[in-house]
Amino acid sequence: ATVSVLNCAGSPLTSVRAAMRSASCLLLLLGLTGTAVGAVPHKRYGCVNGKCAPVKDAGTGLDQCLMSCQGALWPQPSGQVDIGKEYAAVGQPTFDYSGVKGAQAQALMKAMAAQYAANSFSTGGAKQTVKFVVGSDETAISLETDESYVLSVTGAAVSISAGSVFGARHALETLSQLVAYDPAAGAGVQYSMPTAATVKDSPFYPYRGVMVDVARTFFSTDILKTVVRGMGMNKLNRLHLHLVDTASFPLDLESHPELAAAGAYSPEQVYTTADLKEFAAYALEHGVQVIAEIDQPAHAGEGWNAEGENPEVVCTTGTWGSEANEPPSGQFNPANPGVLAKLGDIYNELAGAFRSNTFHVGGDELKVDGCWNSTEHAPALTAFLDAHGYDRSEMKTFFDLWANFTVASVGKLQDAFEKAGQPLEKVMQWAGKDSGVNLLVALGAEGRARVFPKGLFMFQLWDQKVGSFAGTLMEEGYDVVLSHWDQLYMDCGVDGWVSNGKYWCGRVGWPEVYDVLTPKDNNKHLRGAEAAVWSEVIGPSTVLTKTFPRAAALGERLWSNPETTWRSADPRMQIHNARMNARGIASEQTQPEWCLQHGAFSCTV
Repeated sequence: ATVSVLNCAGSPLTSVRAAMRSASCLLLLLGLTGTAVGAVPHKRYGCVNGKCAPVKDAGTGLDQCLMSCQGALWPQPSGQVDIGKEYAAVGQPTFDYSGVKGAQAQALMKAMAAQYAANSFSTGGAKQTVKFVVGSDETAISLETDESYVLSVTGAAVSISAGSVFGARHALETLSQLVAYDPAAGAGVQYSMPTAATVKDSPFYPYRGVMVDVARTFFSTDILKTVVRGMGMNKLNRLHLHLVDTASFPLDLESHPELAAAGAYSPEQVYTTADLKEFAAYALEHGVQVIAEIDQPAHAGEGWNAEGENPEVVCTTGTWGSEANEPPSGQFNPANPGVLAKLGDIYNELAGAFRSNTFHVGGDELKVDGCWNSTEHAPALTAFLDAHGYDRSEMKTFFDLWANFTVASVGKLQDAFEKAGQPLEKVMQWAGKDSGVNLLVALGAEGRARVFPKGLFMFQLWDQKVGSFAGTLMEEGYDVVLSHWDQLYMDCGVDGWVSNGKYWCGRVGWPEVYDVLTPKDNNKHLRGAEAAVWSEVIGPSTVLTKTFPRAAALGERLWSNPETTWRSADPRMQIHNARMNARGIASEQTQPEWCLQHGAFSCTV
């Protein structure tokens, strides 16, 4: 066979070349490889006409050729990049943490460094020494966190100067991408690194996110940890979890175990508070802050009490065509004071579990005529409004109800964060311009300022980029994060799931995601963007390929925001996509392997 099972078992998964070897191992184990007539030599590569290509004479391994000939760092650093052409075998690293301030920051830095040390190194190479100098003892990510770094390599000595441990972690990610694997180099020296390199780097946008919907489809924390590792490779720093919806309530909370008991898909498909706390700590070690979302006042159903004279949720009869945008239906009943009390308890647990300074309250797709103003689907609420003299023929009645519910809920949220001793930097809410019932639009500028304080709220825009409500909000002084459905919804472009036919939105490829923003879009209130992984048609086996490499494209756009478009990035994307797969991030294949082995633009037209 072309490779041996023994070699497969010891196959490193740290480089582009190793990715190909790993694929060969998989084929062998599946019985899909052929039998070679003779020995198959390792190909050698050289820089030919500005791109890496196979050569017959002496050359280098593919990794080294790609780095030295084309450049292979992802995301592209925003500042100075000087990488030498000479490579030397590099051994297992040791770390000097004396320049890291504070015990907590030092402990976090050690956990971050352990990820780099887990990569493969040469047993015969000079021991690498990595010295950190970190300017802050900060251990939480905020919109003001300094994620910049300066990386310097001189022989086997590496120095990292960073504004925070998160910047130092980014430097280690860049350093890991400088390691080249050459299977023909001989035992003990197969991993090498440039003997001289300098990289000065910092992000353009502070919010670089991915949202995963874990309510419609449950994803284990192990799967989510793989998503986090992929995010760390791309210097993405916010994982937004859409935790609950009408379909399920997977939070197994100490304060209200009845919610998961009635609302989880199964006993195995739940997150305990301990699970969430451990996962949030893991994510932070990869430079990722976890943001919880409890969607409200719509998108509430399973788990909540829908029975009795004054239920917690209304409009759960199943006629979702009028009651909701998709099955199943359900919205909170604002006439039941127990709803806000229970939300307060939920906030108390989650504030302590995630230790995040940002929280998302959903806030979109409310149905009035089909739900809140329906005597059939919400009799308890309409009876309450009639009894208290509210005019149900006026839409203002329902906008006031919605606004008052939001204000009261956010008050409970602020109380919870204060009790936890946790700063609350931003409350996030979905926003967009559409033809439906839209509180944010209906309120007007003065109403928005009253209900959504500008210093506290940050809006996440789901509407189309052309004509988006984002411009209005930024003009009014609100911070915004972009998640335009026509550019950043990762679930789009598949078969329909409520009827035969196509999905409601078309697929976008990584080039479109890469070009979602340009330097011309700069605004001090535009804080970044987020790829939205809605899970109606995405499951545990597909979440990674649906997320990557498109989230990687977003990562580079948000990190360095280059003047160039996707085409200039294409050669590096092909390298990085193979790198992600080599490290266990099942990123969707973008081109045949031949293209990578024959250099920049050998296939891309």
